[in-house]
Amino acid sequence: MASYDGFAFGAAQAPALPELYCADCQTNTRPVAEGTPQKLARNVTAVVGDDRCGVCGAQLARRNTATTQALPHGDISMLMNRLLEAWGIDPTSTSGNAPASEEAVAKLSTFSAGQAATTEVGMIVDGIKGEVILVPANFGPCKSIASKRLVVASPFTGASALSVDVADKIVLMERGVCTFAAKVLRAQAAGAVAVIVVQTADVWPYTMTDSKGEGATMAIPAFMISAKQGKGLVKYLAEHEASATIDVRLNSRECVICQVDIANGSQVIRMPCQHMFHSECLGQWLNIRNSCPICRVEIASKHGRSKTDAERDFLWSDWMS
Repeated sequence: MASYDGFAFGAAQAPALPELYCADCQTNTRPVAEGTPQKLARNVTAVVGDDRCGVCGAQLARRNTATTQALPHGDISMLMNRLLEAWGIDPTSTSGNAPASEEAVAKLSTFSAGQAATTEVGMIVDGIKGEVILVPANFGPCKSIASKRLVVASPFTGASALSVDVADKIVLMERGVCTFAAKVLRAQAAGAVAVIVVQTADVWPYTMTDSKGEGATMAIPAFMISAKQGKGLVKYLAEHEASATIDVRLNSRECVICQVDIANGSQVIRMPCQHMFHSECLGQWLNIRNSCPICRVEIASKHGRSKTDAERDFLWSDWMS
């Protein structure tokens, strides 16, 4: 199961009848069973009969899709204790507790997780070793793309009609001049299968949004690549012809506190370091610690700081919004 940094301690106790899902279909899967299959919830099918997807025949896989509400308070506390033990902190001792201040907690970003927050996207380009992580837009479809030719748009910003052939290709564009949706729609009209937008600012990760509501007819996915990696890819494509495969891994983000996937639409809180957790889980964690459960970046403590501003240690969160 994927997580932000692979920091996991083993899954919580599995239910008696584990739920399965189809990684290929990702929607409205049906079990292969005797009689009339029952249509079940998105991405989930009961364990009955053959464990192959009734739609495409792919092997079904187990996914933990429970909500944090399904975990009793004691279970979350047990998992938090294991996190503390991994840090070398005795969870039974209250002397070292440093709960976050109510003011600091109130400043944290709380929102409903969309596809950009719950989906991991990897891209492999011919001739370039390894995989680069892309950020999906918060509008339009989000789907995998089989190997397709990569081309750089002209004009690069996609602010006017494209002068290069992009039909059945993945198009690389630069951020700026026009809206994200306008770029994608222009590429779509020219026959492109996907758009990758190169970030031009230092902000990363960054999620593209449809601020003007232009994407109602959008039928191709859009992703963003970081400024440094995007510039490197543009330079590479100037000297090489290459194809790319885009792998979309839905529901791939895990809350490391409860070890349950962060589902699309669930309420989450983002720490200043950009690590994200279920709201309920992080709320309980911040009652005992004022730092990120993953990277330990701190926010203000309820007990205040024992040192003066001149004496205290610098915190990464001092420079994070």
